[in-house]
Amino acid sequence: MIFKNVNVNEVQNRELAEIVRQLRKLTDGGYDLYDKNDKAILRLLKKALKMAKDEREWYIYFDGLFDIIYQYGRSGNDRQIVRYAEIYYKDSELYMDKVLPDYAHTDLAFLNTWIYDMIFDAYEEYCQIDDAKMKTFMEKYEEAGLKYGKAYCYYNDEMSLALLYRDKKLAEHGRKYFEKYEKELASCYVCGHKVYLGYYLLFGQREKAEKQMLDFINKNIPKRHQWCYQYCESAAAGNMYKSVLNYCILLGRVEDFHYFYKKYWAKQPRENWYGEEGDGWETFSAYLCAISGNFDFLEKNIEQAMNDIQECGTYSTIANMKDGIEWYCYFTLLEKSGITEVAMELPGMVSDGDGMIPCGAVIEYMNAFGDDYGKKFEKARAEFDFLRAKRAYLECAGLFEPPLPEFGAG
Repeated sequence: MIFKNVNVNEVQNRELAEIVRQLRKLTDGGYDLYDKNDKAILRLLKKALKMAKDEREWYIYFDGLFDIIYQYGRSGNDRQIVRYAEIYYKDSELYMDKVLPDYAHTDLAFLNTWIYDMIFDAYEEYCQIDDAKMKTFMEKYEEAGLKYGKAYCYYNDEMSLALLYRDKKLAEHGRKYFEKYEKELASCYVCGHKVYLGYYLLFGQREKAEKQMLDFINKNIPKRHQWCYQYCESAAAGNMYKSVLNYCILLGRVEDFHYFYKKYWAKQPRENWYGEEGDGWETFSAYLCAISGNFDFLEKNIEQAMNDIQECGTYSTIANMKDGIEWYCYFTLLEKSGITEVAMELPGMVSDGDGMIPCGAVIEYMNAFGDDYGKKFEKARAEFDFLRAKRAYLECAGLFEPPLPEFGAG
């Protein structure tokens, strides 16, 4: 719930107090309320931020920055996260250490690390954040964690960055220090430890990754953390399977991908394959369905593909790269199934009189789309290999035929 720890009775400005009450009401329940009330939440948070800063209500202000970054993160709007990150940097430098003594009884100090944690989720996959900027950010993030508390967030994210680069040394460093500060974990246990699925796969420890996945699903975690199952969206079996499969592709673990796909994913009831609306896995789910020739959700998938292209300006570079690759695989497999044209609209493409576009044209479009973003990210991050990343998707989908072509080339 937004502003859960704010004592409304102590807020001097009545209008601001009322906004706090409204935001609490809009988010008092499951996380589905954050999605259902997204526009209203963002509108009220923007008002709250302005008023809180004017009124020097610093806890509300920085808590509000945390909340608005979180809200944009739910919809994958990385562009807005990057924008509010700059606001946080500036205002935390100006005010944070000066006002902290006045809020000693609150979690204001911890908010710094938690905000860095959410900014990381956008920076990690953004080509505008090149190696030099990422290095500077990670240094400041670690400093904040050690200074303000909750340093486990930093080392958890260090493990995540290591997985993106397939860097075993960095992953081991992150794991070692995450476990040193793990006792500080106060948020969701599952989300805080999910990175271990990738860590084990990186080191070729499939059995440990499988056990970790099943422990999450079967609620086999410390008793004091059981509360997180009331809220955690990641712990659902279908989402956990997708997390493992996603890590397999990220790390190029093709045999592991097919193991988990056949043993867990494909054994779900067919109607569950697409997942829940708004779960953030829509495009990846379409990719997974297509591998088994499941095109039951074709109309919904086409709508999602058009939306991914239309909204690409709000997503991170890696998110767009993944969308391009996944849709390339999807429409290639669709064409192989015998469907040669689809009813959809894409920028710069002309359909026939019935609104149909050849699958071959869509395949070429998605190739170029994914290739463009993948190369941008590769240029920004020396440790990222775009063709290696693309090959993993193709191999897992049974589409890799060496040598790998230059996708998107004219």
